[in-house]
Amino acid sequence: ALASVDEEQQLKKATAKHMTASGFVNQSRADLEMKPAPTGLKWWGWQPHSLLYLSALGQFMGASLFMVACVMGLPHVSQSKLQENLLIYVPSVIGSGAFTFASFVFLAEVTHSFNVLTLPDKFSYGYFVALNNVFGSILYEIASLAYFVQEPFFSDAVVESASMWGVRFGYAAGSAFFVIGGILSFCELFTD
Repeated sequence: ALASVDEEQQLKKATAKHMTASGFVNQSRADLEMKPAPTGLKWWGWQPHSLLYLSALGQFMGASLFMVACVMGLPHVSQSKLQENLLIYVPSVIGSGAFTFASFVFLAEVTHSFNVLTLPDKFSYGYFVALNNVFGSILYEIASLAYFVQEPFFSDAVVESASMWGVRFGYAAGSAFFVIGGILSFCELFTD
């Protein structure tokens, strides 16, 4: 009998929360039960109004598009120049754009300003991680755009130069910035 009195009091408290100007909200007893607050880490949740959430989602989509470009770049997958452009180069450009957006948002979060040229109040590992990611993603964007420097429109010397310095150097230097950012991110785990 004591448990049913407790249940009844909890039910009254829960229904009191759901009053409106016109009376009670029509809900079942299960909907009105008091539930404990969630504890622990929440791994996933839909937060479309959070800029950091959208940038993380952009980072995920950019990585997925890069994976498409990597798979389609395997030998004998893309059969024509059109397929190569649409299935390798375009996903690379869009993926790089997503990386660049996410990197600038993370930098704005660290500096507490949308003017990313402002220095933070206090230098931290997070700032240098974000800065390395910005440089890496910009170089990836340049490398992706350099793919479109192709023979019918440009001379052989320009195409060779774009391939060497735009694509290869851009991806290599961008990757180096991402590796440095990753190492600094790992070091940030052990700081207060």
